Amino acid sequence: MQKHLTLFVLLILCVFAGSIMLDIARYFRNGMPNYDFYVLPGGILLLMIVSPIIYGLSKDLLKERRGP
Repeated sequence: MQKHLTLFVLLILCVFAGSIMLDIARYFRNGMPNYDFYVLPGGILLLMIVSPIIYGLSKDLLKERRGP
């Protein structure tokens, strides 16, 4: 059960990080409008928080599968 919960959390975090990256790409594609000034720094800050969590979870999950 714990392995499935970890996989589910990892999947949700990957989708979240992907949506942030799409928002940043849309921000650049639209010519960086002034009213959306906080999208880029906010998205990068969230990626800096979410990416290490995804990396840590995937590393632990791989370690579990390999065994001791």
